[in-house]
Amino acid sequence: MALPVRPMPRVPEVDDFALRKSHRYATVLTDAATNVRVDVLADRSADTSAAWLRDHPGVEVAVRDGAASYPEAVRRALPDALQVADRWHLWHDLSEAVAKEAAAHSGCWAKAGPPRQKLTRQET
Repeated sequence: MALPVRPMPRVPEVDDFALRKSHRYATVLTDAATNVRVDVLADRSADTSAAWLRDHPGVEVAVRDGAASYPEAVRRALPDALQVADRWHLWHDLSEAVAKEAAAHSGCWAKAGPPRQKLTRQET
């Protein structure tokens, strides 16, 4: 059964998913504005993604995850398109960086002294 033909979104989101975890992956392309699936590609290679992007003109911004093949595919097929990271990866990477930074300075918090006591209503 063929997928319905949908207009090419100005802002597609390119992401991979596991067909068989750690063994085989594919690529899903969705409209970043509506989250509607546009197409599914058989693998996550830069060649496959670049060919698909070349065959579907009109992309102005490409939302993608951090896999190395996707930025390469966008560079090859759409050199003038703006590339942006997807929300999930931005938040994930930010939370990991904050956790590492907080852990690295955990000794500083202990040296700052005892925690302040709460004031009672009579003291305020």
